[in-house]
Amino acid sequence: MNNWRGNSPDEIIDVYIRPNSPENAVDGCYGKRIKIRIACPPEKGRANKALIDYIALKTGLSKTSIKILSGHKSSFKTIAIKNPQGKSIQGILTGSK
Repeated sequence: MNNWRGNSPDEIIDVYIRPNSPENAVDGCYGKRIKIRIACPPEKGRANKALIDYIALKTGLSKTSIKILSGHKSSFKTIAIKNPQGKSIQGILTGSK
C-alpha cells in the first residue's frame, strides 16, 4: 500500500520487528534487515504505529514521511522514508552514520 503524494521516497529499508519487547530499541541486524524491538503487541496495527513513531523519534523526521510498504501483518517489513535532509536513515538507526 503506497500512499505517497509527489516524489518517490528517498530511502527504502528492510526491517525485522520483534513486537512485545520490553522497550523500543534497535537490536542490530537480522540478515540484511535492521532488527528493531517494539514494546507494543502486534494487535490492530499498534506495533506498526509504534514502529513509525520510533523511527520518527530516532531520525528526527515526521511520522508522515515514513510508510510501511509491505509486511503490515508480518515481522518482515519494507519501509519507505521521504528524507528531505538527505540523512542516511539506515546509518542513523544502526549507529553507523
